Amino acid sequence: MAISTAELDFLERSLQRDREELAKKEEAIRVVRAMLGAEKSRINIDDILSAPPRKTTLIDFAASALKLLEDREFTVRNLHAAMEKSGAVFKARNPLPRIQSIISKFVEEGKVRRTFKGEGAEPHRYKVATGSSSKHETEGR
Repeated sequence: MAISTAELDFLERSLQRDREELAKKEEAIRVVRAMLGAEKSRINIDDILSAPPRKTTLIDFAASALKLLEDREFTVRNLHAAMEKSGAVFKARNPLPRIQSIISKFVEEGKVRRTFKGEGAEPHRYKVATGSSSKHETEGR
């Protein structure tokens, strides 16, 4: 089967357009999910699709992954796995220190609380903070 360079170029341009469209739709879904969590009002999907997509950061992926871990205790490795499942791509060979810093930020903001202070090979464990629990409720454990 013979294929010309022009046909190959056309296919590559078409693929790039499809990727851009997919990125817009993924961003729209993320925004809609966030809006549905914040309010139950009527949403105009056309307004969301026409907005320029914002680059998704590791902090965004971590916040999204916390929703998956909401009811459970988790470690840095658990959050890493949940972030990968959410589509996060890590450039660093070992992203765990970066994820630990994100968790520390969430602890400071009161979004997450440490439930177990790990020592040696035993990792710290965390849980998504609820509205009524204290930020450092069990930090001394």
